[in-house]
Amino acid sequence: MLWNDMMVKWEDAELKRLAPQCDLVVWGYVGHPDHVEGHFHSRHIARFTQMGFTLWGGCAFKGADGHSCDRLNPAGRRFNAEAWVEIAQRYQFKGLITTGWSRYCFNAPQCESIEGSLDALLEQAILMHEGVVGETVMNDAETILASVWSQANAERFVKVRKAAMEYSEANLSLWYCIRLAETQLATSRLDPLRPPISFGTGLIPQELKKFNLAAQNYRSILESLIPSYWLNQYFSERLDAIMNLLGPYLYSTGDPSKSGFSNIE
Repeated sequence: MLWNDMMVKWEDAELKRLAPQCDLVVWGYVGHPDHVEGHFHSRHIARFTQMGFTLWGGCAFKGADGHSCDRLNPAGRRFNAEAWVEIAQRYQFKGLITTGWSRYCFNAPQCESIEGSLDALLEQAILMHEGVVGETVMNDAETILASVWSQANAERFVKVRKAAMEYSEANLSLWYCIRLAETQLATSRLDPLRPPISFGTGLIPQELKKFNLAAQNYRSILESLIPSYWLNQYFSERLDAIMNLLGPYLYSTGDPSKSGFSNIE
């Protein structure tokens, strides 16, 4: 089985020569192949079909909603998976694959955990097997997990999911405040009548505290599921990135005109 993204620019003769030797997985994790540009647009699928390939479709139940995502986007995961079910029927695919990515590349931070993504995995499994899925699966995944797995594991998943959502919200809120501070700093530089802001007080320390509390809660739930080495890496990647920006201004009264916030793009 080969993955299609490297082959969209190949000549027809090359594709026809390869087609009898492999199955081809056409993958794309965001949107519908009819409406997005790139290697999984429907026109490429139609061409691969004409070249004689046996085709599979590839979506993702996790690891496709952002480089440092902590909780997947349920609506986005569902829409993409449903699109692939429709495309698979249209082009008579052999099957569908759902993937769960942990990093976008070798040196990128870890993405959301499998333990907090079981509802999306369950939904896509049902969707690929049945062709349709009820609207309540994502909202009531714990009931199905309890029936096919165990009540204890289902309850543990609910705790993981809730903690992941709280941690994600705290992370996003903190970064919003950082960007707001950057904007305020830029404004004060442009207009001398506007006073500079104080980086040691205000929203950022409050949001940082919420972020740390959410991280402690999330970690305490994951500790029985994931080796400490990977937990250390997961949480330190996020906290270190923030503290590298905030450290000089949370714990000193230095010149705010030299703020590290200006490094944020």
